[in-house]
Amino acid sequence: MTLQQMRYAISVADTGSISKAAEMLYISQPSLSTAIYKLEEELGVKLFIRTTKGVEISSEGHVFLEVAKRIVKQSDTVLRQYKAMKDSPFMSFRISSVHIGLAIRIFMKVLDSIENPGYDFCFFDRSTPQVIQDLVRQSSEIGVIDISTTNRHSIYHMLKVNQLEFKPLIIARPHALVRKGHPLAGKSKASLSEFCSYPFVFYEIDEKSNMDYVNAFVLKNHAPEKRLRGTDRSTLISLLHATDGYAICCGFMDSDIYTGLKTILLEDVEDYMEIGWIRRKNIPPSPLAQRYLSLLDEEVFQAFGQNNCDIGHRRKL
Repeated sequence: MTLQQMRYAISVADTGSISKAAEMLYISQPSLSTAIYKLEEELGVKLFIRTTKGVEISSEGHVFLEVAKRIVKQSDTVLRQYKAMKDSPFMSFRISSVHIGLAIRIFMKVLDSIENPGYDFCFFDRSTPQVIQDLVRQSSEIGVIDISTTNRHSIYHMLKVNQLEFKPLIIARPHALVRKGHPLAGKSKASLSEFCSYPFVFYEIDEKSNMDYVNAFVLKNHAPEKRLRGTDRSTLISLLHATDGYAICCGFMDSDIYTGLKTILLEDVEDYMEIGWIRRKNIPPSPLAQRYLSLLDEEVFQAFGQNNCDIGHRRKL
């Protein structure tokens, strides 16, 4: 079965006549009849019922044509995208992501691989709800999000309502983030209670980031007596370097900003995060988006293998 055969069948269905479809397609009627016959033979069903007035679509034909139209439409979209890339001096690609170094690193790989003289690339650093909104508004084509056990139900609902596909890549458990000279830095695992005598360093809780849910859990259930509160990531990093404080992170150490820091797996915190990409359903990704997703999947597989779980027990990305 070929795309050409699907296009032939769609034309016959649209015109209700093999002769009219042949005229529209600029081919002979016998050639079109032969192509339809071979397609029906391959499928093992009759797509059309021949009548004295032309043809009628069979019940099996209706099912086939629904699928064929979707495939042809997607194929045409991909062809237009590749043609636009070839003909246009500008290439455009936009991605929204939570703050994960892996996402920006793959973005730069895609950027380095293009040969066009001009391009318009955008990388938006967002929270998970903001990433979803960017895709809904079509401000970005691809999103990278994290989903915690605390807000899993609401995020999955948002994805379903907005017809977004989610592919989880990594399961990340909460870690303590400390300077390498911290008294507990020699441990690979620890309980949260072991940190109770040290300052807890965190962002302002605004429910925009999934790590806020974990921070809220620490504040509510462990009530640290010493608290250092910042307003952004840079301040938090500076406070960790200057004190024996600890912050909560998902275990990634994939950015230069974490130089001089290390992670310690928190054994007694049951929460975990899924990290993965999202895109709009039923809309084929552009060539650049396909390249991005392929590189992302490849790097995660190389780092974690098929068992993409428990950051801290495998090589860091």
